[in-house]
Amino acid sequence: MKKLHKVAIVDPHEELARAYQKRLSIEGFEVYVFNNAQAAVSIMIDLPFDAIITEYQLPDMSYADFYDSMQSINDGYNMPIIVLSSNDTSGPKGWRNLNEIENYFVKSKTHPNDIIDRLRYLLRIEA
Repeated sequence: MKKLHKVAIVDPHEELARAYQKRLSIEGFEVYVFNNAQAAVSIMIDLPFDAIITEYQLPDMSYADFYDSMQSINDGYNMPIIVLSSNDTSGPKGWRNLNEIENYFVKSKTHPNDIIDRLRYLLRIEA
């Protein structure tokens, strides 16, 4: 039986998050949606995920704090994180790994297939 990869979507925009959840589920991913970072962190302590799709501008926690929380929960395991933003910028200001923003997407310029392709690449899933 084929393994279902668990993906967490952390995005305060529920309609968009549910649209991604539906599309990813069709593609064979097991998807959980959280509308804030704190809820995601509290669940992820006990429920391991293979990847995260998150809004860059979370209402309750900075992206840097969320990223650090994910690293500490996973004992330093570098879990793939895809970052979505409403801002059309060259990348988030102040991000520590500015040279590694290949997983940063602007929502208005990104098709769901781009996210699916990126997830497959990061999780080494053949299409």
